Amino acid sequence: MFPIIDAFLGTAGKILDKFIPDANVREQAKQELAVLGLEMAKLETADRDSARRREMAVKDQTPSQLAWAYTAGYFAVLGVVIFHGVPDAQRDLVNVLIGVLSAAQVSIMGYYYGGSFGGDKVSAIVTRNGNGKG
Repeated sequence: MFPIIDAFLGTAGKILDKFIPDANVREQAKQELAVLGLEMAKLETADRDSARRREMAVKDQTPSQLAWAYTAGYFAVLGVVIFHGVPDAQRDLVNVLIGVLSAAQVSIMGYYYGGSFGGDKVSAIVTRNGNGKG
């Protein structure tokens, strides 16, 4: 599943647990959030698919060249950090840099190889409870 959607649904579920005492109403709200999460995933997938189709239609090599260059740079930075270490004074900065680079690398991998979204998981929740709006 998309990490941000997982985090949102998990946090929202905890909030609902605290503020909605009626179990039936709480479950209904969680199911509606799951439907919204599924819709967000569908929008993200459609957006990525349109970018892939555009790239194939215009035969633009720029996205793949940038992805290759970024990936090479990403692993170069990781290699430097692994084999040469990081001075204590820059440790926090390097940790943030690697986090940002890793997040972008996940996006590149998702674009070329598909995401890891467990839409079937959300669909199962929605279908099980009979609230699918698709």
